[in-house]
Amino acid sequence: MELTVSFWLLATTFAFGVVLGTALAAVVLRRPTKNADYEQRAEQTDTSAREEALFVDADTGLASRRYVEMFLTSEISRSRRIGKPVSVAVFDLDGSRALTERVGKDAVSATLAEMGQRFRSRLRDYDVIGRYSEGRLIVILPESATDQAVEAVERLHDSVESLKIRGEPVTVSTGVATCPDHASDAEGLINSAHHALNIGRASGSDNRIYCCQVTEAHNTTLNQVYLDKAA
Repeated sequence: MELTVSFWLLATTFAFGVVLGTALAAVVLRRPTKNADYEQRAEQTDTSAREEALFVDADTGLASRRYVEMFLTSEISRSRRIGKPVSVAVFDLDGSRALTERVGKDAVSATLAEMGQRFRSRLRDYDVIGRYSEGRLIVILPESATDQAVEAVERLHDSVESLKIRGEPVTVSTGVATCPDHASDAEGLINSAHHALNIGRASGSDNRIYCCQVTEAHNTTLNQVYLDKAA
């Protein structure tokens, strides 16, 4: 009788040990999976943060130069497929260098952010606004020929007529270029808009819109850009 009870107790203890061991093993095995989930989420968060840093200008909250260039490249490819133009407008604060020296980079960035907000209310949902350089914004206008782009830019100029920076009135000048009329790729199109703006500025007139004219074989080097000026 005593032998039977001892055997039963031993068997029960062994069975309990097996169950407990199995349960502990399962917990231990699950822990790496849980940690892996946390690590995966952390990695995804880090990736999102890096992408935001690449694609969003931290000082204005607008699209970054890198995002603008990527979007424009994609949009030009789409424009070829659907047979419609795409235009670019580069906006520059008049006297931006002297303005930055007087009020500082932070104030200029805040002004560009305000311009971006005002522009947004005058544009379509699929138009893109970005910061291209220290004192310049860029707007991509899909499915817009030059005349349509100029009309849009005139509205944007109107939206910043009352804009001031530390009490000083702010004006902007703009260069406009269109694909396929003035360039066939993103870099060429942006350069054409910059050329139009810079050459127009050389005439001594601020607060104007300068547009490329059609050139043969998309030649948009500095000495081959022709300008129309709209007040």
